[in-house]
Amino acid sequence: MLRFGRAESLVGVMLAAVIGLSGKDAPLAMVGGGFEATAQWLGLAVFVLVCVGFYRRVLAAAR
Repeated sequence: MLRFGRAESLVGVMLAAVIGLSGKDAPLAMVGGGFEATAQWLGLAVFVLVCVGFYRRVLAAAR
């Protein structure tokens, strides 16, 4: 069984091979560059929701 450090290196090598063979900067991208602003706002919203969820869970556990 591979340890985490070795598996991570193998994934990096495989990703580099995909990038090199395709000739594109982001061959695995699922959306175009026009989604960047929306993605940033969605990321912020998810981050805030996760923080609120953790906060509520910690408060509930403290009672």
